[in-house]
Amino acid sequence: MALVQTGSVITDIRGKVGGHVFQGNTHGLVLKNKSNPVNKLSTNQTLRRSALSTIQIAWQQLEPIQRTTWSQWAVYQNLHHGFFKSRILSGQHAFTQLNIYLRMLGEPIRTTPIFTPYSTNPALLSFANPIGGLKLYFDHLPSDDYIWLIVKASSLLPLARMSKPRDLKFCATQEIIYNHADITFSYTNVFGVIPSAPGWIWVEWFIIEKDNFTMSNLVSQRVELQSPV
Repeated sequence: MALVQTGSVITDIRGKVGGHVFQGNTHGLVLKNKSNPVNKLSTNQTLRRSALSTIQIAWQQLEPIQRTTWSQWAVYQNLHHGFFKSRILSGQHAFTQLNIYLRMLGEPIRTTPIFTPYSTNPALLSFANPIGGLKLYFDHLPSDDYIWLIVKASSLLPLARMSKPRDLKFCATQEIIYNHADITFSYTNVFGVIPSAPGWIWVEWFIIEKDNFTMSNLVSQRVELQSPV
Protein backbone atom coordinates (compact mmCIF):
# COMPACT_ATOMS: atom_id res chain seq x y z
CA MET A 1 0.00 0.00 0.00
CA ALA A 2 1.26 3.46 -0.88
CA LEU A 3 0.04 6.96 -0.04
CA VAL A 4 -0.71 8.98 -3.20
CA GLN A 5 -0.23 12.75 -3.37
CA THR A 6 -2.49 14.47 -5.93
CA GLY A 7 -1.80 17.80 -7.63
CA SER A 8 -3.77 20.82 -8.81
CA VAL A 9 -4.90 19.17 -12.06
CA ILE A 10 -5.85 15.74 -10.68
CA THR A 11 -7.40 16.07 -7.25
CA ASP A 12 -8.80 12.58 -6.77
CA ILE A 13 -8.48 9.07 -8.23
CA ARG A 14 -10.79 6.16 -7.52
CA GLY A 15 -11.20 2.70 -9.03
CA LYS A 16 -9.09 -0.11 -10.43
CA VAL A 17 -6.11 0.29 -12.74
CA GLY A 18 -4.30 -2.85 -13.83
CA GLY A 19 -3.53 -4.86 -10.72
CA HIS A 20 -4.06 -1.92 -8.34
CA VAL A 21 -6.94 -0.09 -6.62
CA PHE A 22 -7.13 3.59 -5.68
CA GLN A 23 -9.02 4.11 -2.42
CA GLY A 24 -9.60 6.91 0.04
CA ASN A 25 -9.25 6.44 3.80
CA THR A 26 -8.47 8.52 6.90
CA HIS A 27 -4.87 8.98 5.71
CA GLY A 28 -5.85 10.27 2.27
CA LEU A 29 -5.62 8.64 -1.14
CA VAL A 30 -3.88 5.27 -1.16
CA LEU A 31 -2.87 2.77 -3.82
CA LYS A 32 -3.36 -0.91 -2.92
CA ASN A 33 -2.78 -4.18 -4.72
CA LYS A 34 -6.02 -5.60 -6.06
CA SER A 35 -6.94 -8.81 -4.29
CA ASN A 36 -8.33 -11.74 -6.25
CA PRO A 37 -10.72 -13.79 -4.11
CA VAL A 38 -10.13 -17.51 -4.29
CA ASN A 39 -13.09 -19.79 -4.77
CA LYS A 40 -12.25 -23.00 -2.96
CA LEU A 41 -13.93 -25.59 -5.14
CA SER A 42 -15.29 -28.71 -3.56
CA THR A 43 -14.61 -32.10 -5.10
CA ASN A 44 -18.16 -32.15 -6.48
CA GLN A 45 -17.77 -28.69 -8.05
CA THR A 46 -14.54 -29.73 -9.70
CA LEU A 47 -16.14 -32.89 -11.08
CA ARG A 48 -19.20 -31.01 -12.32
CA ARG A 49 -17.14 -28.36 -14.12
CA SER A 50 -14.97 -30.97 -15.75
CA ALA A 51 -18.02 -33.00 -16.77
CA LEU A 52 -19.84 -29.93 -18.09
CA SER A 53 -17.00 -29.07 -20.46
CA THR A 54 -16.96 -32.63 -21.84
CA ILE A 55 -20.75 -32.72 -22.18
CA GLN A 56 -20.92 -29.43 -24.08
CA ILE A 57 -18.36 -30.71 -26.57
CA ALA A 58 -20.42 -33.89 -26.96
CA TRP A 59 -23.58 -31.83 -27.61
CA GLN A 60 -21.85 -29.79 -30.31
CA GLN A 61 -20.81 -33.01 -32.03
CA LEU A 62 -24.38 -34.35 -32.23
CA GLU A 63 -26.16 -34.39 -35.57
CA PRO A 64 -29.24 -32.12 -35.92
CA ILE A 65 -31.55 -35.15 -35.86
CA GLN A 66 -29.99 -36.28 -32.56
CA ARG A 67 -30.55 -32.85 -31.01
CA THR A 68 -34.17 -32.94 -32.15
CA THR A 69 -34.54 -36.37 -30.52
CA TRP A 70 -33.36 -34.96 -27.19
CA SER A 71 -35.94 -32.15 -27.44
CA GLN A 72 -38.64 -34.74 -28.10
CA TRP A 73 -37.39 -36.83 -25.17
CA ALA A 74 -37.67 -33.84 -22.79
CA VAL A 75 -41.31 -33.41 -23.87
CA TYR A 76 -42.00 -37.15 -23.64
CA GLN A 77 -40.55 -37.29 -20.13
CA ASN A 78 -42.40 -34.06 -19.24
CA LEU A 79 -39.21 -32.62 -17.73
CA HIS A 80 -39.84 -29.17 -16.30
CA HIS A 81 -37.49 -26.26 -15.79
CA GLY A 82 -36.37 -25.96 -12.16
CA PHE A 83 -37.46 -22.33 -11.82
CA PHE A 84 -40.30 -22.14 -14.35
CA LYS A 85 -42.46 -25.20 -13.67
CA SER A 86 -44.66 -24.58 -16.71
CA ARG A 87 -41.69 -24.65 -19.09
CA ILE A 88 -40.37 -27.90 -20.57
CA LEU A 89 -36.59 -28.32 -20.70
CA SER A 90 -34.86 -27.76 -24.01
CA GLY A 91 -33.12 -30.71 -25.63
CA GLN A 92 -29.71 -29.32 -24.69
CA HIS A 93 -30.76 -28.71 -21.09
CA ALA A 94 -32.14 -32.26 -20.77
CA PHE A 95 -29.02 -33.73 -22.40
CA THR A 96 -26.77 -31.76 -20.04
CA GLN A 97 -28.75 -32.42 -16.86
CA LEU A 98 -28.88 -36.16 -17.38
CA ASN A 99 -25.29 -36.61 -18.53
CA ILE A 100 -23.64 -34.40 -15.92
CA TYR A 101 -24.88 -36.76 -13.19
CA LEU A 102 -24.14 -39.87 -15.22
CA ARG A 103 -20.56 -38.66 -15.56
CA MET A 104 -20.35 -38.07 -11.80
CA LEU A 105 -21.60 -41.63 -11.35
CA GLY A 106 -18.83 -42.92 -13.61
CA GLU A 107 -21.17 -43.66 -16.52
CA PRO A 108 -20.38 -42.78 -20.17
CA ILE A 109 -22.19 -39.92 -21.92
CA ARG A 110 -25.52 -40.95 -23.42
CA THR A 111 -25.90 -39.55 -26.94
CA THR A 112 -29.27 -41.20 -27.59
CA PRO A 113 -32.15 -41.10 -25.06
CA ILE A 114 -34.44 -44.06 -24.38
CA PHE A 115 -38.16 -43.32 -24.64
CA THR A 116 -39.45 -45.16 -21.59
CA PRO A 117 -42.15 -43.61 -19.35
CA TYR A 118 -40.96 -42.72 -15.89
CA SER A 119 -42.79 -44.01 -12.84
CA THR A 120 -44.34 -41.81 -10.15
CA ASN A 121 -42.02 -39.18 -8.74
CA PRO A 122 -40.68 -40.18 -5.31
CA ALA A 123 -42.37 -38.45 -2.39
CA LEU A 124 -40.30 -37.43 0.62
CA LEU A 125 -42.03 -38.68 3.75
CA SER A 126 -39.64 -37.33 6.38
CA PHE A 127 -36.14 -36.03 7.05
CA ALA A 128 -35.16 -37.88 10.19
CA ASN A 129 -32.45 -36.58 12.48
CA PRO A 130 -31.16 -39.58 14.44
CA ILE A 131 -28.23 -38.84 16.73
CA GLY A 132 -25.25 -37.95 14.57
CA GLY A 133 -26.96 -38.43 11.22
CA LEU A 134 -29.47 -37.39 8.56
CA LYS A 135 -31.76 -39.76 6.69
CA LEU A 136 -34.36 -39.09 3.99
CA TYR A 137 -37.34 -41.45 3.85
CA PHE A 138 -39.26 -41.77 0.55
CA ASP A 139 -42.49 -43.24 -0.75
CA HIS A 140 -43.53 -44.32 -4.28
CA LEU A 141 -40.06 -45.48 -5.21
CA PRO A 142 -39.36 -47.91 -8.05
CA SER A 143 -37.51 -51.11 -7.24
CA ASP A 144 -34.68 -50.26 -4.85
CA ASP A 145 -31.94 -52.03 -6.77
CA TYR A 146 -31.89 -50.00 -9.96
CA ILE A 147 -32.18 -46.30 -9.17
CA TRP A 148 -29.78 -43.51 -8.25
CA LEU A 149 -30.83 -40.70 -5.95
CA ILE A 150 -29.58 -37.15 -6.61
CA VAL A 151 -29.95 -34.83 -3.58
CA LYS A 152 -29.29 -31.15 -2.85
CA ALA A 153 -29.90 -29.59 0.55
CA SER A 154 -29.61 -26.31 2.43
CA SER A 155 -28.07 -25.47 5.76
CA LEU A 156 -30.35 -25.23 8.81
CA LEU A 157 -32.96 -22.48 8.35
CA PRO A 158 -34.68 -20.27 10.93
CA LEU A 159 -38.10 -21.58 11.94
CA ALA A 160 -39.79 -18.58 10.30
CA ARG A 161 -37.98 -18.97 6.97
CA MET A 162 -40.52 -20.10 4.36
CA SER A 163 -38.88 -19.11 1.07
CA LYS A 164 -36.45 -21.37 -0.75
CA PRO A 165 -32.80 -20.33 -0.22
CA ARG A 166 -30.38 -19.94 -3.10
CA ASP A 167 -27.54 -21.84 -1.45
CA LEU A 168 -28.75 -25.41 -1.98
CA LYS A 169 -25.68 -27.59 -2.32
CA PHE A 170 -25.09 -30.98 -3.87
CA CYS A 171 -25.15 -33.55 -1.08
CA ALA A 172 -25.55 -37.04 -2.49
CA THR A 173 -25.52 -39.28 -5.52
CA GLN A 174 -26.22 -42.72 -4.20
CA GLU A 175 -28.33 -45.81 -4.36
CA ILE A 176 -31.50 -46.13 -2.34
CA ILE A 177 -31.36 -48.62 0.55
CA TYR A 178 -34.90 -49.89 1.13
CA ASN A 179 -36.94 -46.69 1.37
CA HIS A 180 -34.33 -44.27 2.70
CA ALA A 181 -31.01 -42.62 1.94
CA ASP A 182 -28.42 -41.75 4.55
CA ILE A 183 -26.72 -38.47 3.56
CA THR A 184 -24.85 -37.95 6.83
CA PHE A 185 -21.36 -38.25 5.33
CA SER A 186 -21.95 -36.05 2.27
CA TYR A 187 -23.90 -33.41 4.24
CA THR A 188 -21.12 -33.14 6.81
CA ASN A 189 -18.52 -32.76 4.06
CA VAL A 190 -20.50 -29.92 2.45
CA PHE A 191 -21.73 -27.96 5.47
CA GLY A 192 -19.24 -29.07 8.13
CA VAL A 193 -21.91 -29.87 10.71
CA ILE A 194 -25.03 -31.97 11.22
CA PRO A 195 -28.02 -29.72 12.07
CA SER A 196 -30.13 -30.50 15.10
CA ALA A 197 -33.88 -30.30 15.67
CA PRO A 198 -35.95 -28.22 15.88
CA GLY A 199 -35.33 -26.65 12.50
CA TRP A 200 -36.10 -26.70 8.80
CA ILE A 201 -34.09 -27.63 5.72
CA TRP A 202 -34.85 -27.24 2.01
CA VAL A 203 -34.22 -30.38 -0.01
CA GLU A 204 -34.24 -31.01 -3.77
CA TRP A 205 -34.10 -34.45 -5.33
CA PHE A 206 -34.71 -36.54 -8.40
CA ILE A 207 -33.85 -40.08 -9.40
CA ILE A 208 -32.33 -41.78 -12.45
CA GLU A 209 -33.21 -45.34 -13.40
CA LYS A 210 -30.16 -47.47 -14.15
CA ASP A 211 -31.58 -49.73 -16.82
CA ASN A 212 -32.83 -47.07 -19.23
CA PHE A 213 -31.34 -43.83 -17.80
CA THR A 214 -34.79 -42.31 -17.42
CA MET A 215 -34.86 -39.20 -15.25
CA SER A 216 -37.61 -37.90 -12.97
CA ASN A 217 -38.47 -34.27 -12.47
CA LEU A 218 -36.71 -32.22 -9.81
CA VAL A 219 -38.78 -31.93 -6.62
CA SER A 220 -38.23 -29.26 -3.95
CA GLN A 221 -39.60 -29.34 -0.43
CA ARG A 222 -39.13 -27.59 2.90
CA VAL A 223 -38.91 -30.31 5.55
CA GLU A 224 -38.81 -30.26 9.32
CA LEU A 225 -36.05 -32.05 11.15
CA GLN A 226 -37.45 -34.61 13.52
CA SER A 227 -35.98 -35.00 16.98
CA PRO A 228 -33.76 -38.01 17.65
CA VAL A 229 -35.61 -41.13 18.68
